[in-house]
Amino acid sequence: MEGAVAGAACDRQILRLGLAVASMAAFSIYLRQRGSPQSKPVGTAHGATGVEG
Repeated sequence: MEGAVAGAACDRQILRLGLAVASMAAFSIYLRQRGSPQSKPVGTAHGATGVEG
C-alpha cells in the first residue's frame, strides 16, 4: 500500500512541475508580446507594424 501512496505523490509532483513550466512559458510569451514593437492595436493598418513613434 505504501508504494501506491508514494506513486500517487510522485504523480502529483510531476503534474505540479508540468503546470509550473507551462504557466511560466505562457507568462513569458505574454510579457514578450506586450512590449514588442510588432504588436499593435486591433484595427491598425498592416503597414503600421514595427513603426516607432
